[in-house]
Amino acid sequence: MYTNNFEYNNEAIKDFADFGKKAEKYIYQSPQDALTAFRTLGEALLNDIYEKDRIFVEIRVTASEYSTQDKKIKLLSTYNRKIGEVYYPENIINNFKTIKNTGNIAAHNIKSKFFTVEKALEIDKVMYKIWSWYLEIYTSEECLPYVKPENTAVNNDEELKDEVDKLKKKIEELKKRNEQQKEKVDSSKKQERQSRSRKYQQTHDLSEEETREIIDQQLRDAGWEANTKKLNNNKNKNKTLPKKGKRMAIAEWVLSNGKRADYALFEGLNLVGVVEAKEWGKDIPGDLTQAKEYAKLITKDPDVYNLVVKDDATYKVPFIYSTNGRPYIRQYKSKSGIWYLDTRNLNNHAKPLQAWHSPDDLKLKLSAKPEKEANEDLKNESMLSFANRYYQVEAIRAVENAIIDGKKRILLQMATGTGKTRTAIALMYHLLKAKKARRILYLVDRNSLGRQTEDTLKNLKVDATSIADIYGVKALSGGKVEKDTKIHIATVQSMISRLFSGINNDESVTVGTYDFIIVDEAHRGYALDRDMREGDERIYDEQDYVSQYRRVIDFFDATSIAMTATPAKHTVEIFGSPIYSYSYRQAVLDGWLIDHDTPYVFKTELSENGINFEVNEDVTVYDSEKNTISTETLDENMNFDVSQFNRRVIANDFNRVIAEKLTEYIDPTDEMAGKTLIFAVTDKHADDFVIALKDAYEKAGIPVPDDAIQKITGQTYEYGQAIKNFKNETYPNIVVTVDLLTTGIDVPEITNIVFLRQVRSRILYEQMIGRATRPCEKIQKDHFNIYDAVGIYDKMKSVSNMNMVVKDPNHNLDYYVNKTNPLDYEDEADYETYREDLLATIQRKIKRIPEDKLSEFCDFAKINSTNEWTQSIKNMSKEELSQEMPKIAKLASFKYNDAKMIISDKEDRFKNVDRSYGDSGKKPEDYLESFNQYIQNNQNELLGLEIIKTRPQDLSLSELKEIVLTLSQYGYNERDLQNAWKKVKGEQTAASIISFIRQAMMTTDRLEDHEAMVNRAMNKVYGMTEWTVMQRKWLDKIAKQLKQNEVLGKNAQQAFDTIPAFKSNGGYNRVNKLLDGKADEIIKIINENLYA
Repeated sequence: MYTNNFEYNNEAIKDFADFGKKAEKYIYQSPQDALTAFRTLGEALLNDIYEKDRIFVEIRVTASEYSTQDKKIKLLSTYNRKIGEVYYPENIINNFKTIKNTGNIAAHNIKSKFFTVEKALEIDKVMYKIWSWYLEIYTSEECLPYVKPENTAVNNDEELKDEVDKLKKKIEELKKRNEQQKEKVDSSKKQERQSRSRKYQQTHDLSEEETREIIDQQLRDAGWEANTKKLNNNKNKNKTLPKKGKRMAIAEWVLSNGKRADYALFEGLNLVGVVEAKEWGKDIPGDLTQAKEYAKLITKDPDVYNLVVKDDATYKVPFIYSTNGRPYIRQYKSKSGIWYLDTRNLNNHAKPLQAWHSPDDLKLKLSAKPEKEANEDLKNESMLSFANRYYQVEAIRAVENAIIDGKKRILLQMATGTGKTRTAIALMYHLLKAKKARRILYLVDRNSLGRQTEDTLKNLKVDATSIADIYGVKALSGGKVEKDTKIHIATVQSMISRLFSGINNDESVTVGTYDFIIVDEAHRGYALDRDMREGDERIYDEQDYVSQYRRVIDFFDATSIAMTATPAKHTVEIFGSPIYSYSYRQAVLDGWLIDHDTPYVFKTELSENGINFEVNEDVTVYDSEKNTISTETLDENMNFDVSQFNRRVIANDFNRVIAEKLTEYIDPTDEMAGKTLIFAVTDKHADDFVIALKDAYEKAGIPVPDDAIQKITGQTYEYGQAIKNFKNETYPNIVVTVDLLTTGIDVPEITNIVFLRQVRSRILYEQMIGRATRPCEKIQKDHFNIYDAVGIYDKMKSVSNMNMVVKDPNHNLDYYVNKTNPLDYEDEADYETYREDLLATIQRKIKRIPEDKLSEFCDFAKINSTNEWTQSIKNMSKEELSQEMPKIAKLASFKYNDAKMIISDKEDRFKNVDRSYGDSGKKPEDYLESFNQYIQNNQNELLGLEIIKTRPQDLSLSELKEIVLTLSQYGYNERDLQNAWKKVKGEQTAASIISFIRQAMMTTDRLEDHEAMVNRAMNKVYGMTEWTVMQRKWLDKIAKQLKQNEVLGKNAQQAFDTIPAFKSNGGYNRVNKLLDGKADEIIKIINENLYA
């Protein structure tokens, strides 16, 4: 019969077990020393857990940031939220807190009534729970049932002191090992521990008392006084009542019918909430029904408390909650989090929160303008001059209507360069002015975007006062969010740190801190300015980024509005489909953005044929990690296509050939030629290409200032200033980057985009293209050029806006091991898709692992061959596949070395320049022919074509836009048609899309220049009468709009009241008056003569 709870001889845990035995011996004779000893044992076990699980490495933080025991305990909860699973049980985390807190009291107080034998025995039971969990997860020992320690004699106090000193030395050793952690824990071990942790939680349900202790602590963390044992309304216990100036969560609040609400929340004497606390394993949302009944049963008792709702309200308490104490995990939201309902609006729905509202949160909700009144004010807000383009107005109204309808996740899609930031600021102004919002979080993914937004808030004004001055703005600097802050600009990374890191946790940020969150560039899900390697780690980080910014959004009790030009799959999953879209093509048609010319596709011998090495060939190898160069003999043939140039093989001669060809197209000495942005593969490649380009210009005899060509990446010294120089100064005017300048950086003078790398993301590609779409009057920019050295343009044409080239690139093997469980898939079809994707990922991994590692894996997995194993996976059930996860984890642990790159000495030669026409990269003659066939075959289906053919004078601008948008979806656009015509016919043309359509429908080679057609029609107008100087200016404006838009409208009313340039200047009535009542006649003459 054992007499203590630490009777274990396992050498791996002997130090901990021996110390536990010693601590229990002191319970009866010196409970204070026992409590101090338990604290030390808790700290030792905590540090051992950190060493075993490599937590600092797993979530990419440093040991110095989490040097205290308190921070380490908090980080366990952070880890749970990060992996989306309760790996460290909440009650165990809570027990670590209890051990630490009681130990601290014991260590720093000489005498106290607190240090009783009963207290020491209570803490002994808490320590036992930690110990039993530790044994089950980290050892093969079976934990013995708890026994009350015997009262045995203690030799002397020095014996315990020696043991404490011994264990503290072990703690210091563990801390040092934690600081030196570099590698993650072996994936198979981690998988096994996660499996044990799940099993532990399934077999160790929490008692009601343990659950209440967790909920008490959560309430205290939010600013409520909470202690179920001491603050209790039960008449048989403490009969606790609310007190003025106190913020109390009073347990077992007795209702009029004798039933008890688990908690009643009092802000002073005001009853603001009731809580239903459920057992640990129960579903939560359904039990809000019980809390609703409690809220109805509350009666007036003015001598004890005040009601804060109207007398005729259905519910006498405004806010109700239900929880089982489990931390919120999105994948299991019905069994986790704090479910909450605002009863003041009967149409409100319950939703889960990650933490409790603070007393201030509820107080502010109650003092806010009534919802109905705020909605009416929002509807009636007038539009601001800085965001009054028709699509901005429509976008703002669409978002406001969605807010009024109660939508909590809203997605707005607007093309890059169309004023998303201005639209967002106008929306924030409306929300704050209507008192629909009291504070808004503006979330960005990098500091440069935050500073740009801050500058815009300072520059945009209403009645001569900047938005920043009207409403308090806090930008990027961190620190406490003040009560008068209305707009808070922050990066995703800073909010993650503030909310979840456990370092300097900002207690001023609660779930109710913000009413609205605006997420700028919400498509973000790829790593910024990293070397774009093919390795698993980079992709895992991308998935991690998405999950992290989703955590920030999920944390707050706020409406989230996402803004992006290019929604990703995950963006739609989080926010739903866009409620309003304004596309790049629409913006081009409206004249707000410009289009690119037909791309120039550079082809070289190496880009066409690849770089190839044969077995036994000696090659020069560069190791980027060691920064060394060596010679190696190849043991197999190696072939690299253009997508791998400067990624897997350093292609110096390819870089030279492309750089020399660019000097024939881009003149950095001509300021009117605009600026150039070049996208390289890696930071090193960017450096190499800057050198190659400077050498090329020197070889071509073109003198270029050294500052004209620069690299700007995350590695650039003071890259923020370098970006400003690129935007505002003459030099640099050719910049080589990787990813840093893909999003949110506005440089209107960019006229050239050069691709030296392929990307797999359509979103990233469109963001790159978007850097050049803004107009620039300074250089009279009417188009921009694309120079494609790697075939990216044609590759991306076949990819839809919502998908990646790779089926699911975020799901690599590390992702499956760490983030998924086959047993979670209830729907069989979903499981089969999951299994199929996992198998494809396994097979990709196997292909890239060296033979010796594959042999090691087969030995570990006890299989004859990987092929046999992968074939068996095809038909595995969920249960069977779950058993295979340790093997998959082992496979994931093998890494290939992508730090090594062969330096190619292969010579390259330029072959030719192609122009890429349409969505399939057709030859120019084929492109024109396919366009003619499309028009001829769709004359009856495509609305407006018949009008263009027979009565073009009746064509409206909106009808023309619809036709152009439809044609663009099939790859047909005016600029490509003009360039293809020039290539085939050998003659320059400025024919409009209407002319091309008419030519195709009438099967003729006659194609008339649009400007000549406009001049012909306008000459008829100019000859109508003797126009005054002012009238002639207005006629010139009409001619300019006609050249831009191709048509004006069926009649003068339509033309002058719909085209923004005329509508904003008084529309039809003013124009007609200025033209002596001849507006109708003028439009009639134009329409009759334009296509005569």
